[in-house]
Amino acid sequence: MDSTVPIRDDGTALDFGDGLARYTYRSDAPPLESPRPFAHPLRTSSGVVVSDHRPADHPWHHGLSWAIANVSGHNFWGGPTFVRGEGYRQLDNDGRQVHLGFEPAADAVVQRVRWEAADGRPVLAERRVLRARTDERGWILEVDTALENVTDGDLVFGSPTTEGRPDAGYGGLMLRAHPRFLGATVFDEHGTGGDELRGTRSRWVALAASDATVLMVDRDASREWFLRTEEFAGLCAAPFFSSETVLASGGTLAIRHAVLVADGALTRPEAAAAAARILNGATGVL
Repeated sequence: MDSTVPIRDDGTALDFGDGLARYTYRSDAPPLESPRPFAHPLRTSSGVVVSDHRPADHPWHHGLSWAIANVSGHNFWGGPTFVRGEGYRQLDNDGRQVHLGFEPAADAVVQRVRWEAADGRPVLAERRVLRARTDERGWILEVDTALENVTDGDLVFGSPTTEGRPDAGYGGLMLRAHPRFLGATVFDEHGTGGDELRGTRSRWVALAASDATVLMVDRDASREWFLRTEEFAGLCAAPFFSSETVLASGGTLAIRHAVLVADGALTRPEAAAAAARILNGATGVL
């Protein structure tokens, strides 16, 4: 794997930079947690950990990972499934993401991933691209994905909210944040607040704790966001929050994100400036 980003591969995980991130691509999580590649720990440049992994309250939360709660009845999030009119039920529908290999790339990690149903049938073929870059306030991990429907019918992407549970539109690129982000300040391109910003549309959202800030940017569109700073801390770019997306057989869904990990508590103007740099591509390679 040829990349300008400093990477070490031990056959199970990639280590980015000097301890900035460990990306496990062969997960040993149990089936009910929807095993998948994930990044944990994520650290600031000075070593502050900003991610959490398999916490007791939601053991299927795996650091920073792509996870979708409902894909035509398949659960690629892990744990129980919200069923309309019944609530959460543990079904035999927890799928998994299987690492197939890496492609040669000059400035990125290019990974092939197969999303499998609980019975092993292929559902999605993914091409995932990861890039690490520096920024004035920290470092950036870009995460691009292209999901191809490899079934013989339409796939419908949704969330617990599209199934009838209000304010629970999680599914997408999800960070289970470190407990240091409990009570964190939330910024988006419209203002400052807390959990009441869940479900609002923005190009970016930041969680600012006293010693670290995580900023997530949707590089393609203004979308809804799932976030929590009470009970637990998490941030999820949620393209299926309140409306379903239908992907025809053979079709591809492409989504691009970037995550800035910064030391200290950024102000809202600082977070907005960092988001603008990401959207304008004004970053340097690690």
